[in-house]
Amino acid sequence: MDKAKAAAILADLKAGKSLRQSAKKAGVGASTVLDWVDKDAAFAERYARARETGYKLLADEIVDLSDAPIGGISSDGIAHARLQIDSRKWVLAKMLPKVY
Repeated sequence: MDKAKAAAILADLKAGKSLRQSAKKAGVGASTVLDWVDKDAAFAERYARARETGYKLLADEIVDLSDAPIGGISSDGIAHARLQIDSRKWVLAKMLPKVY
């Protein structure tokens, strides 16, 4: 495991980025990161904390999307915002079911 790449991935996950986005940006595959999780208990713990933090930021995004002014937005824009909110709610319900 490349520690610099692992640290960069964890930072992105904490910021609410997806695993695929984070891994691609670091130049590794998402499956490689999941292998690191399986093989390294310390990394697995940091990974879990980073994911939880990222998911909490998704909850904040729901509030931001909901509170965004809608004046001048087309029905397509409103449908897109609704899809963004629903997608984040679904992810949170699946990943942190005891919380959401």
